Amino acid sequence: MKFTIADYEYHTMLEDTGDDYLFIHIFIKAENRKTADTPFIMSYNELMKFIGTCDPSAYDYLVKIRSGIRGYGPKQSEVLQVIQNESFDLEPFLLRYIQSKGDEFIEEFYQWCDRVIQPEAQKENQKIAESLHKTIEDSGMKEQNIRHQHFQDELDEAIHHVVVKNYPELFDNGDDDIQTYQSELIRVTLDFSSTIDKILSGTHPRQNNI
Repeated sequence: MKFTIADYEYHTMLEDTGDDYLFIHIFIKAENRKTADTPFIMSYNELMKFIGTCDPSAYDYLVKIRSGIRGYGPKQSEVLQVIQNESFDLEPFLLRYIQSKGDEFIEEFYQWCDRVIQPEAQKENQKIAESLHKTIEDSGMKEQNIRHQHFQDELDEAIHHVVVKNYPELFDNGDDDIQTYQSELIRVTLDFSSTIDKILSGTHPRQNNI
């Protein structure tokens, strides 16, 4: 079955949960049929996994972009900004991903779209979406995620600042030592952040006073 990608859009979870995860909404148009009423949604993580299997050099390029952005968390909207600034086209990979699903998938997807646009289904989906939004809002998930990522970023920056101030010669030692330093900085930051989480949640083993 021949088909094209009529359009695609990027959406991030930042506004909903405070997490910078990217999702791609793909509007599929099969030959001799209208564009599907509902987009096929895939995560950027799933796209990266697919690119890793079909084009390792492109995968390495995308990984390098993320590695060049300081800070913790996915930061996928920032990665996308670099991709767009450098005019790297993701659409061919989106098309290849859908093609890899086969004709049966396209047909079943069109059938699913026909079902979900029915008034009863739309009403039920709206209720589910509203309930999920309320659950996220009541849990304070967004604020917790934002604070957690800010803490990791600021902790990393603080440690790095102290290291640069006291041991500037470290950064003249060559790429191997700098890479080791960066790996250890990430490990220490994540370990300490995890310890803080455990202390706050009451799951960290208590130390006996000596």
